[in-house]
Amino acid sequence: MSRLIINPANGTNWQLLYQHQFTTQQISARERSLIPDTVLPVQAESRILAVKTFSQYAKSTWKSGGSLTPLVDSGVSDIGQLALSRYQLPCNGARLLIFPKFSTTYQLKFSCPWWFSEIALTLYEYIGTESDSTEDLIRELQTQVQLLF
Repeated sequence: MSRLIINPANGTNWQLLYQHQFTTQQISARERSLIPDTVLPVQAESRILAVKTFSQYAKSTWKSGGSLTPLVDSGVSDIGQLALSRYQLPCNGARLLIFPKFSTTYQLKFSCPWWFSEIALTLYEYIGTESDSTEDLIRELQTQVQLLF
């Protein structure tokens, strides 16, 4: 079974990808707009992201800080972008997201629960070295086989 090997504790392995404060708009004295689903204006290249949400008005009972969906181009004009999966984000917390090796670049769609009046979203992209224990083992075995011949 393969195992991903990265060094997330090294701060130089992370690069700020996106940071934004989403807020609702006052429609009337008793009504506010919702925070709309938003395709972020960035192209992510790493499949490893550190994501943080923060809302100063969040209640302690709120568990969800929204969701993030990676989108890739289908290459077919009738279809457009394809959603790979949906990743839940903690409210006032951080989460490490590791997407499957599917595309070299992708966009991200942020969806926020309807009850939020404001929320900050921060994304860091992992730019450090990444290896796979299975791939490392295969390379080592290839080297040993070459030494035999």
